[in-house]
Amino acid sequence: MKKYLLFPLCALLFGTACELETVEYGKIDPSTFPKTKEDADALVISAAYHPFTTWNIFNTGWGYLTLSFMLTDEMECSWPACYIGFDMTGAGGYPVTDESRTPPYYHSKYLSSMMLALDRIRDVPMTDRERAQLNAELHCGMGFLAFLLYDLYGPISLPNLEALKNPLADPKIPRATDTEMRQFIESNLLAAIPDLPYRYDDSDYGRFTKGCANMILLKFYMMTRRWKEAEQIGRELTREEFGYALVPDYHSLFTLAGEKNSEVIYAVTAKSGYGMTHTWLAHVLPSDFPTPSGTTFMRWGVFHLSWPFYDTFEKGDKRLEKIYAEYVGTTGIVHSRADRSNADRTGLYYGPVPLKFGFEGTTGQECEVDVPVYRYADAITLLAEAIVRNQETVTDEALEYLNQIRRRVGLTEYTLDQIPTVTKFLEVLLLERGHEFYMEGVRRQDLIRHEKYIQACEAKMRFAGVLTDARLQKIYRKTDGLHYDSERLPVPTGIINQGGNVILQNPGY
Repeated sequence: MKKYLLFPLCALLFGTACELETVEYGKIDPSTFPKTKEDADALVISAAYHPFTTWNIFNTGWGYLTLSFMLTDEMECSWPACYIGFDMTGAGGYPVTDESRTPPYYHSKYLSSMMLALDRIRDVPMTDRERAQLNAELHCGMGFLAFLLYDLYGPISLPNLEALKNPLADPKIPRATDTEMRQFIESNLLAAIPDLPYRYDDSDYGRFTKGCANMILLKFYMMTRRWKEAEQIGRELTREEFGYALVPDYHSLFTLAGEKNSEVIYAVTAKSGYGMTHTWLAHVLPSDFPTPSGTTFMRWGVFHLSWPFYDTFEKGDKRLEKIYAEYVGTTGIVHSRADRSNADRTGLYYGPVPLKFGFEGTTGQECEVDVPVYRYADAITLLAEAIVRNQETVTDEALEYLNQIRRRVGLTEYTLDQIPTVTKFLEVLLLERGHEFYMEGVRRQDLIRHEKYIQACEAKMRFAGVLTDARLQKIYRKTDGLHYDSERLPVPTGIINQGGNVILQNPGY
């Protein structure tokens, strides 16, 4: 994937979509485009990759990754207006009409673009192998996007090709059933895997690979508690053909020099000058945080690692080297946990500075270091969890995968005597994954899978001093008798209104 051409092209090929997640079929005349293999490739790049950018579903301010760590116990938000939106339950008077937590849902429209692209390239002259790979990229995109949205909101309205070809009919399609949604995700990923390559050369860096599709499938099986299938996919990702391995230096994963390494399975491409940068550093740097001389950074200081979560790290953990619980500001003021006494909640009141990305490649608010979404460390720790859950015992193999993560960051390895039971192993692994993937959008899904998300909600609000009886009752409510209401985000009211009353809101909102 050409880092400087791919995403700008997307905006040229597709317009906006209506509430059905359809596109206007006439926006691209299928009788004239696509006609060649090159046309088809351009169409697939636009359709399959457009949603997965730093200014779409991986947007720093409101995207999938941000919601998945800010809505947990690991992070805090210092902007009062945003804090309400990042409240884990919305119990503090959060209005659903304020859609600060709902923008990702609107990206469901891109499923239609991908489905239409599949139909449009069907008769374009090319080899069977070329067509199979383009189809695989579209299937992977559909499975990927549907998985992210299902994780946040539950089932959505799925596109229908016949309806997409007749947009003037304006059909109202309700949200899929849970079974339909799961089948859509799994079937698309399984259709993609056989025809995707293991890797690309640099000119196509960033396109979906066999490893990416397998990793999404692994996440999906873990979410749906299909431990046997998860173990199989996890083992698949350890095969030599994929070429994945942990890099020795943890911090190098988040630097310009460390891009395209052996550990990253899928990363969001960032490139300055093309609307493809992100604003992680601007969001975490306090206004008086010292930066290298001769550099210019925007410093909003809005995202903080929470103090309670910081306290769960072990001394000597190398990951703490980029987490600042104390620093001397540019004006000479020493900031530390003592800032908890600041009445104006300045400095490190909300928590330490999680300086995860390197300064290189950042100017102003724009950072062009690629954002890792899925890493091999994620795959092997999920594999360890799947092995233990599936086999109902702690094995040497599962323990070794956990210890590989600990060795890299200078921590003592665990022994079977220390974590001999399934319950203890899962407890330790959950915390280790929290430390390994802080600010990477893993924590929310992990807490829900381990059935500890609601307890984390309570603890976070208790520490913040905002827990009330009303909030306590709300966070422990199960309207459907199965899921806690606050485990899923609200469906945008705009989607519900445009859907002609056939799209129902999630319970509790």
